[in-house]
Amino acid sequence: MRLFISLVFVSSFWGCQTTQEVPQKSNLTAGSAKTLLVKGQTTQADILKAWGSPNIVTQSSTGEAVWTYSKQSYDTKNSSFAGGLFVIAAGSAVSKGATSSFDVIITFDENDIVKDFSVTSTQF
Repeated sequence: MRLFISLVFVSSFWGCQTTQEVPQKSNLTAGSAKTLLVKGQTTQADILKAWGSPNIVTQSSTGEAVWTYSKQSYDTKNSSFAGGLFVIAAGSAVSKGATSSFDVIITFDENDIVKDFSVTSTQF
C-alpha cells in the first residue's frame, strides 16, 4: 500500500506536455505574389490559374476591375499538463494562438492585365 501511495505521489510531479500545431496550407503567399504579379504582364487568367477565384471582386471609381485575395489563419498551440494525482484531481490545458492575415489587392487595366497591386500582411 505504501508503494502504491508513493508511486501516486511521485507520478503527480511527472507531467506530460504536448504541443499541437495546426498547419495552414495555401498557395497564396508573399513569395507567390512577388513571383506571379508583374505590372503590365500578368493576366487575370494567370492569376485564376495560380490562386483560383478571388474573395472579393469590385470596381474602382474609374471602372477598373479590382480583385482581393485574403487569407486569414488562427494558429494554435495547445499544451496540457497531466500526471498522476493531477489526472484524478484536476487537469489543466493552456491554449495560445496567433492570428495572421494576408491580403493581395490587384487592379486591372481595360485589357484584364495587372495595372497595380498591393500586399499586406499582419500578425497579432
